[in-house]
Amino acid sequence: MLHRLAVHLAARANQVSGGNVSIKRPAPRPWKRVALLSTIDNALHHGAPVIISFEKAYDHYSVIVGATAERYRLFDCWMSPRTDP
Repeated sequence: MLHRLAVHLAARANQVSGGNVSIKRPAPRPWKRVALLSTIDNALHHGAPVIISFEKAYDHYSVIVGATAERYRLFDCWMSPRTDP
Protein backbone atom coordinates (compact mmCIF):
# COMPACT_ATOMS: atom_id res chain seq x y z
CA MET A 1 0.00 0.00 0.00
CA LEU A 2 2.82 2.42 0.82
CA HIS A 3 4.34 1.89 -2.64
CA ARG A 4 1.08 2.78 -4.39
CA LEU A 5 0.74 5.91 -2.26
CA ALA A 6 4.32 6.97 -3.06
CA VAL A 7 3.73 6.45 -6.79
CA HIS A 8 0.51 8.48 -6.64
CA LEU A 9 2.14 11.33 -4.71
CA ALA A 10 5.11 11.42 -7.10
CA ALA A 11 2.79 11.59 -10.11
CA ARG A 12 0.81 14.40 -8.50
CA ALA A 13 3.98 16.31 -7.57
CA ASN A 14 5.20 16.00 -11.16
CA GLN A 15 1.86 17.21 -12.49
CA VAL A 16 1.70 20.24 -10.20
CA SER A 17 5.36 21.27 -10.32
CA GLY A 18 6.52 19.99 -13.69
CA GLY A 19 9.21 18.11 -11.76
CA ASN A 20 10.64 14.68 -12.32
CA VAL A 21 10.07 12.70 -9.12
CA SER A 22 10.35 8.96 -9.61
CA ILE A 23 9.80 5.98 -7.35
CA LYS A 24 12.08 2.95 -7.46
CA ARG A 25 11.28 -0.20 -5.57
CA PRO A 26 13.81 -3.02 -5.21
CA ALA A 27 12.58 -6.48 -6.07
CA PRO A 28 11.20 -8.30 -3.03
CA ARG A 29 13.73 -10.77 -1.74
CA PRO A 30 15.23 -11.97 1.49
CA TRP A 31 17.70 -9.17 2.20
CA LYS A 32 21.14 -9.70 3.63
CA ARG A 33 22.35 -6.83 5.81
CA VAL A 34 25.26 -5.80 3.55
CA ALA A 35 23.08 -5.68 0.41
CA LEU A 36 20.33 -3.74 2.19
CA LEU A 37 22.71 -1.13 3.62
CA SER A 38 24.43 -0.81 0.24
CA THR A 39 21.08 -0.16 -1.46
CA ILE A 40 20.19 2.51 1.11
CA ASP A 41 23.62 4.16 0.89
CA ASN A 42 23.49 4.18 -2.93
CA ALA A 43 20.10 5.91 -2.93
CA LEU A 44 21.26 8.51 -0.41
CA HIS A 45 24.44 9.10 -2.42
CA HIS A 46 22.24 9.98 -5.41
CA GLY A 47 20.15 12.40 -3.33
CA ALA A 48 17.12 10.15 -2.96
CA PRO A 49 15.35 9.63 0.38
CA VAL A 50 14.53 6.04 1.28
CA ILE A 51 11.18 4.96 2.69
CA ILE A 52 11.45 1.88 4.86
CA SER A 53 8.32 0.02 5.81
CA PHE A 54 7.59 -2.55 8.48
CA GLU A 55 4.08 -3.30 7.23
CA LYS A 56 3.56 -6.87 8.31
CA ALA A 57 5.13 -6.71 11.74
CA TYR A 58 4.39 -3.16 12.87
CA ASP A 59 2.38 -1.20 10.25
CA HIS A 60 5.06 1.45 10.52
CA TYR A 61 7.42 3.38 8.25
CA SER A 62 10.33 5.79 8.44
CA VAL A 63 12.06 7.95 5.84
CA ILE A 64 15.87 7.89 5.72
CA VAL A 65 17.06 11.31 4.54
CA GLY A 66 20.78 11.20 5.21
CA ALA A 67 23.61 9.43 6.93
CA THR A 68 26.72 9.97 8.99
CA ALA A 69 29.58 7.50 9.20
CA GLU A 70 27.77 5.67 12.01
CA ARG A 71 24.04 6.47 11.77
CA TYR A 72 21.16 7.08 9.44
CA ARG A 73 19.16 10.28 9.83
CA LEU A 74 15.45 9.63 9.61
CA PHE A 75 11.95 10.96 10.04
CA ASP A 76 9.73 8.54 11.85
CA CYS A 77 6.03 8.21 10.98
CA TRP A 78 4.88 9.11 14.47
CA MET A 79 7.66 11.21 15.93
CA SER A 80 9.26 14.53 15.21
CA PRO A 81 12.49 14.40 13.17
CA ARG A 82 15.27 12.50 14.88
CA THR A 83 18.78 13.83 14.79
CA ASP A 84 22.11 12.49 15.87
CA PRO A 85 23.01 13.26 19.49
